[in-house]
Amino acid sequence: MLKKYKIDRIISILTLVTSVIAVYLVIKKPQPVAQPQTAATAAVNAKSFEEKLEQLEKPKEPEAQPAEVHITSNEVSAALAQSAGAIPAAAGQLAPNTDLGSMPNILDQQVSFDGDQVHGQFLTTIAG
Repeated sequence: MLKKYKIDRIISILTLVTSVIAVYLVIKKPQPVAQPQTAATAAVNAKSFEEKLEQLEKPKEPEAQPAEVHITSNEVSAALAQSAGAIPAAAGQLAPNTDLGSMPNILDQQVSFDGDQVHGQFLTTIAG
């Protein structure tokens, strides 16, 4: 009978500890996947991203090697922030009546590269 109470007590304590850990993990704020950028740095990175995309679109000579550009996670983050309106875009890119479709209200975004994988973290409001 004494052994049964000890096992029940151990199971109860383990259940309590597991529950406390689960609640802590649900409540804690996740670590950012990338460091935040200043507005000036983000504008420079967004411009660099656009230039690299233009490089890819240029017509190539038949014997030339295919174009290859290296895009950093900061450039992708800045381009996403610029498209969401968080940083001002370069003048003359979009007409005032350009329809971008339904853009979610993204409050913050961070992108990082890990080898050949992209990790993104986006802060948005959810209806309901």
